[in-house]
Amino acid sequence: MPVIIVVATAMLVAVVGIGVPRMDAVQAAGSRIIAIPASTSETAVLAALKAVGIDRVWSSANTVIPLSDFSRIVDVPFAEAELRAGPGDPRRTPLFDELERRLVAVGPDGSTWRLLYLQSSRAHDDVAIADALAGLGTRLASSAPEGTPIQSHWWWAPACGWGLWLILRRPKGDRLHRTLLVCAWLPMLARSSPEAVMLAMVLQSATLLVVRARSARSVRSVRAVLILHAFMVIAMLALDPFSVIYVIAAAPLIGLVLYMRPRLDRFLRRRWIHKAPFFVPLTITGLRSQARQMTIGLAVPVLAVAIFSVLLPAGSRAIDGGAGIRLERSQRLDHIDGRDLMEKHIAYQRALTWGRIGDAVWGQKAFTEAYQYVEKSGTMHRSNGGGQASPGRNGPDPEQNVAMPRQALAILAEGWAFTVASVRPVPRVGE
Repeated sequence: MPVIIVVATAMLVAVVGIGVPRMDAVQAAGSRIIAIPASTSETAVLAALKAVGIDRVWSSANTVIPLSDFSRIVDVPFAEAELRAGPGDPRRTPLFDELERRLVAVGPDGSTWRLLYLQSSRAHDDVAIADALAGLGTRLASSAPEGTPIQSHWWWAPACGWGLWLILRRPKGDRLHRTLLVCAWLPMLARSSPEAVMLAMVLQSATLLVVRARSARSVRSVRAVLILHAFMVIAMLALDPFSVIYVIAAAPLIGLVLYMRPRLDRFLRRRWIHKAPFFVPLTITGLRSQARQMTIGLAVPVLAVAIFSVLLPAGSRAIDGGAGIRLERSQRLDHIDGRDLMEKHIAYQRALTWGRIGDAVWGQKAFTEAYQYVEKSGTMHRSNGGGQASPGRNGPDPEQNVAMPRQALAILAEGWAFTVASVRPVPRVGE
């Protein structure tokens, strides 16, 4: 048990080592933010990014907010809402200013740049973004870390070392099966992230332990070790949810290896003149010893990957196309309650739409409804109880239901303002 506690502490340090820098680097609304000149069509940029497989992008062109047209409330993109409700328009609320602070950046020459929030932080995505926008002939500034990226072969070093140790360690009799089980998880390395590499190593270890324990008919004896592995799996998936796609891709290979194991044994022993001996361990000492050795050994490559990710954070050499500009944090924004701000905005739009003229007050969720009339048999009849304080009905039309825009709320959670700054180009290796 003391060994398990020490190893668990080491793995917790590794998780924190990866998670804390990642939490500091990732913005509230996205894993990467890029800036383009305001003169560039955001619609064209979104289409170019979608063409290279990057479609989870939030910008003023597709982030909608509720806006009154004085007869109903409609959801319009923020960029269009700014055109409809310019300075001095009664529909303009503090929500416009807060979103503009998070969707606009100032360039080095005082020009205006538009921000786009991307739900990706992989280095090869940065290259794809730069190539896509280069085809449009537009400049690009990114929040991607500077410097030479850690290529995938760096992540393969500890993973391959761990896999070889699992295969070559004793006992020697089942090395072929261990090789197949270890290699079945190698597709995880295609993710090229520290979390995915650590997840692959943990799953390799856990799979071999479960197979060994089932053969010894004593899974419960290594329950504590498997719980530790489960904790690491959950932690890595929480830090990199997209890794689950690679887990799903590798799972059929594991199933195939387990299914073919007895058939492979029969094929290899087809020339034997006697059946293979079947050994039943009299004690679980050997199983526990192997579990302890594998758990202690796992801490070494896990900590190695954590150290690599901290000392050599992933960056991109193609973040600015050689233009010498990048997107940087300029100042901390005052904390706001985005949901409360959005609720006040919606209430104000409702008051403008269904309330009496001039009675709309910012910050008040109740308003006095305007009289509404309908014609019946040639005479006008009041159709509502207007003149009373009301939170505002949406009316009989179901399209009047005002939904809370989640995308705008996510952008409001961003706590920093950004600026496009001129920087010295980062020299490449060998230059």
